[in-house]
Amino acid sequence: MFITRNYTEESGFCEASCSFCSIAKPNPCSSSSKPTIWRWFDVLAIPFDHADKLRPLLLPLHSQDKGRKNRRGVFEAMTMGSSPAATVLVLVMCCLLCGGGAAVEGGLIVELVTPSVSLGSDAQKLQVSVTSSDGSPAPAATVALASVHSVASDSPVSISEQSFASIGDGKYELGLSSSDLFLGKYKLRIDASSDDDKGFLDTVIAVTAPISVSNVKVGVVEGDSVLPESDARLEFKQTTTLSATHLQKLKLAFEVSGPSGALFKPQQVMLKLRGESGVEQTFLIKSSTGNSYELTLDFTKLVEKLNHQSGVYTVDLIVGDDVMENSFLWTLASLDLDLPEGPEGASSAPVSKFGPKPEISHIFRQPEKRPPTYLSMAFLVLTLLPLVGFFVALLQLGVNLKNLPSGGLPLAAAAGFHGGIASILVLYLMFWLKLNLFTTLQVLGFLGLLTLVPGFNILSYLANLSSASKVKTS
Repeated sequence: MFITRNYTEESGFCEASCSFCSIAKPNPCSSSSKPTIWRWFDVLAIPFDHADKLRPLLLPLHSQDKGRKNRRGVFEAMTMGSSPAATVLVLVMCCLLCGGGAAVEGGLIVELVTPSVSLGSDAQKLQVSVTSSDGSPAPAATVALASVHSVASDSPVSISEQSFASIGDGKYELGLSSSDLFLGKYKLRIDASSDDDKGFLDTVIAVTAPISVSNVKVGVVEGDSVLPESDARLEFKQTTTLSATHLQKLKLAFEVSGPSGALFKPQQVMLKLRGESGVEQTFLIKSSTGNSYELTLDFTKLVEKLNHQSGVYTVDLIVGDDVMENSFLWTLASLDLDLPEGPEGASSAPVSKFGPKPEISHIFRQPEKRPPTYLSMAFLVLTLLPLVGFFVALLQLGVNLKNLPSGGLPLAAAAGFHGGIASILVLYLMFWLKLNLFTTLQVLGFLGLLTLVPGFNILSYLANLSSASKVKTS
């Protein structure tokens, strides 16, 4: 009996159909070789039927590996790298569940060749490879882009062209343009099918492109003045020379745009001031409107951060993103900054955030003086004297066990009463050693109830015994 497998989206499995039943088996995870368990199934000709029994055991496990989605079943996870005994045990279980014999045919495996697509001048195309389970190129397969979702917004994206074109040797490609996808990351679902088999790929790709910076204006102004249009404008990678005092401000404005002038906001947009003395300060630049960025540095508020260090500072613009092909550090200007001197006696050396910290000296509190040993022992003896006096008084009174019941319920009540008294004394000892007041009171209430009931019974027994003895005497 020959079994043919096809992927169905409803079940999440490669469904194998025969003349008797519908069965399920996950896709192999590697195009170079079949997993251990599937090779054993092929050799021993064990069928995958009775889907109701096997389906709970074959729930696929998902894992992401270099841009492709691997689908592994529980059988494969149990047998990959395991001992032959474990493999045979799983096979025996399958034989008991299924029974019979069959030859299994592999499905289609879709793998991503290009993990990123460039929208630059040398634009690349999205390429995938489609192979059968034994690693050979799949002949005459139909490959299409089923769905595209933006990772940032998780919203669907429409693509004008969705069919891949074959370029030979089991590889297929799809051309993308800036009108279809913009810079960012996208989740793709790619389906492949041939005459007998089907396969799919869920993956994430990065769409990259070079970005452009324009309308760059930098300058020093007084108060809230506006930058002059002519003197402050810079071309890309151009550097200017500026000078300022602590009473002035540095203003920077520029625009960032993607391909065809589209709006793009990089992940990292920063301005760095680097002084000759080693002082460094970094400032985040936020977007004002659309793709425009502005930053104003008030040197009056930066005197302390710059450690009162006058001199020449390098002004660097840093723009970067993981989908940018031309992330850069651009030296905008050389700034001669005049700052007031610091307080007398203050250190002019720059403070390093990651250098060694000053040593902290600390003296622990001296232990309190303890009394002499002989005084402590004398206090202990005085504490034990009342206990000794208690036992001496018992002997003087002639305490005995003549009235102790000989058996039955009165004997049990006497044992419970004296046991309760002993437990309370032990509780007092534990309170002195480790317990707190609240815990001691809770346990004391419980022990008090346990002591009360047998105490009442034994006292009633003694009262009745005393009355009986008086009646006999009279």
